[in-house]
Amino acid sequence: MLVDSGDPSKGFKSWDWWSSFAASDKNWPTGNNRKAFSSLVCDRWIFRNLYMAGGDAGLFWDLTDKSGEGFTVVVEDCVGIGRAFGGGVCYPIVRETEPSVFRRCYFLALDWVGDTAAVLLGGWEKTMPAKPHAVFEDCTLVHPDNAVGLSYASYCARARFVRCRMIVLNFTQPEMGGKSTGILCTEKHRPEGRLHVDLEDCTLAGCSVLTPGDDAKALSYTTQGKVRAYLQFKQPDTAGFGRMGSGRPTCFHRSLRPAPPTT
Repeated sequence: MLVDSGDPSKGFKSWDWWSSFAASDKNWPTGNNRKAFSSLVCDRWIFRNLYMAGGDAGLFWDLTDKSGEGFTVVVEDCVGIGRAFGGGVCYPIVRETEPSVFRRCYFLALDWVGDTAAVLLGGWEKTMPAKPHAVFEDCTLVHPDNAVGLSYASYCARARFVRCRMIVLNFTQPEMGGKSTGILCTEKHRPEGRLHVDLEDCTLAGCSVLTPGDDAKALSYTTQGKVRAYLQFKQPDTAGFGRMGSGRPTCFHRSLRPAPPTT
């Protein structure tokens, strides 16, 4: 099923809080902010075979004024395309035996400015939970500048990625004044913000694995199985990531989005 959140006459509706799944914040200065509304209404829903596009976020749920509640969704065989986020979950607390689960999904975000990522994550715990908020299995993440991002407003967020492909298109040359925020991005996090990712048999591509500078200290990770990274050649190796050298990495063949439904 195709769900197009764009303006029917003018096209792509990239506007704050204009998402495939309703979420809004009346304290936000711009966008769809007339009232506060939380994606908590989707708690424990299952979504399958959806193609979500045309808005600010695709397969993305923000708890807004209900942040800190338990929240989980199951998403299978879906496509999420948005200006800011292709997918993600923001500001629940962990249900230790019931994380949100995304299987065989494709996430694409189109913007690289500010709080944006192919998958954006946010948690509400002040210390890192022992279990993940979300698990991603056999998913593809594509973005101009970072694949997985920690939301600026997040406290501690945790996710697990299994057999996923994280594809960043920005291979800028830093000496030319360009900037890359890393495949796993913790740029501009709040002082308490932390991101932990567990990676198993994943392939990453981008200028660098981590956000350059001190912001990288907000990230922790584990690797299991074969975790490989295709990086800009001047970037240093990252512990736990096998470096991919010559030869076009096969993950780039997966960067194209699946065709939308015809009906």
